[in-house]
Amino acid sequence: MEIKEIIIPIREGGHGSEAEVFIQVRNVFPGIGGKYKTNQVLTTALRKEYNNTNGMGHRMFFKHLIIKKLDDYFCRLQKYLYPHIARPLGSTSNSDKYPCESYLYEWIDGKDGFPWEYVNQNGNADQIILAEFNEFIMAFDKVGISMGCDKDITNSDDGRMSQNIIHELYYPYDLDLNLRWKRIDFGDRSVSINYEKLAKFLNDESQHLKEALTVRRFNLLNIAYQYLFYQGKISEKDKGKLEELTAEYRESTLRHATAQIINPRNDNHDIHISDEKENL
Repeated sequence: MEIKEIIIPIREGGHGSEAEVFIQVRNVFPGIGGKYKTNQVLTTALRKEYNNTNGMGHRMFFKHLIIKKLDDYFCRLQKYLYPHIARPLGSTSNSDKYPCESYLYEWIDGKDGFPWEYVNQNGNADQIILAEFNEFIMAFDKVGISMGCDKDITNSDDGRMSQNIIHELYYPYDLDLNLRWKRIDFGDRSVSINYEKLAKFLNDESQHLKEALTVRRFNLLNIAYQYLFYQGKISEKDKGKLEELTAEYRESTLRHATAQIINPRNDNHDIHISDEKENL
């Protein structure tokens, strides 16, 4: 039986200086490697970029993917225990048949905008301790990814309030917040990457990364880094390999998030990063 494509808009999920986010319930996920359809719907964030440059949606997907795979790696090494990055699911580009630069990731329910401090009865400020936050920031800093810049984790109108951190099990007036939280927003104004430092990490830790993530996931991480660093100007062979590895990753991610992939790789040839029309 043919499974119909479902995309149900829910509401706006927020907006910033670089993009706006829309919450959707959907079972179809376009992206590098093709269009996937699942037999269960998934609550999804669609991040639509204000920068309409061709390929921007795919670029943001790969940036999120790199951060997510490093998050997996740090968890497996027990730098911290709970994963703090949502899973990226797909992307669209003007140069495909989809009319916008955007990417898809799993929507995280929770509290966005909790206070970093409370004023106690004596008029003094009690600081909030967010479990695993320091360990998370330090782990990414060592690989050249800045995740804890004050201007991106505090509200610009009130520095006592958080932003870009979704707490999944928030309890008001709790000074010790538990580890069920996710960092969001990986736009260039929010999260910068020192590519020289990241390249050194991938080279120095290649064996450990292969053991923890598998060889193919390491290869995906490495080529995705080159795709971003060289602004898409990688060889046709590497583009083909990146498309193949990305398809594997997306299928695995969607299987984790939903019950079953219906049509993983049969009618999904509408997106090709090796296609010259994408102006990579």
